[in-house]
Amino acid sequence: MVNRKSSRNWASLALVASAFVSLTLTGCGSANNNSAAVPTPQGTISLDLVKVGMPESTFKDAILTFVPDPDPRASVGGKTQYLSRTKDANGGQYIAQCFGGTCRQVLVYYMDRPVSRETAMTVLKTLFPADAPQTSQIDEKGLKDAIPVAKVTLSDAYKGELICADKEGSQVKIVQATFAQKQM
Repeated sequence: MVNRKSSRNWASLALVASAFVSLTLTGCGSANNNSAAVPTPQGTISLDLVKVGMPESTFKDAILTFVPDPDPRASVGGKTQYLSRTKDANGGQYIAQCFGGTCRQVLVYYMDRPVSRETAMTVLKTLFPADAPQTSQIDEKGLKDAIPVAKVTLSDAYKGELICADKEGSQVKIVQATFAQKQM
């Protein structure tokens, strides 16, 4: 014999649980570029909003998007490294390296499928804050090295590197943005 009161209670509980899950997931969509780079209450941050110079707390609070790197070498000399749990639209995994409470370096790894140089430059630009100067110099002398590298300079404080998959520099495996704020 089925207890109708018990069945109604379970149905009500299931309805409340599904409503809770829907409301919780509603805010997990991607943010637009005008949003502040602050994790949502759900513990996420859009990879499009990650920039060098951000407070380390942004990565600590975005527990669904970033996780502290478990490798002991990732936390030496005052550095804490955070790995993205997801990849960007091009398949890149983000690594944020923080020193003294500030994100000093962001690397985006495209090891499985390198991206075009144009895509890499677009990604590099998004890793710098809006008030960073425009690219002032691209040094391609390093493309002839064992590990081909093109160095991008915006200013003394903002620099980038494109670690390439080929000596021509047409395919990029790693995009690196660095913020070297002078100590006061």
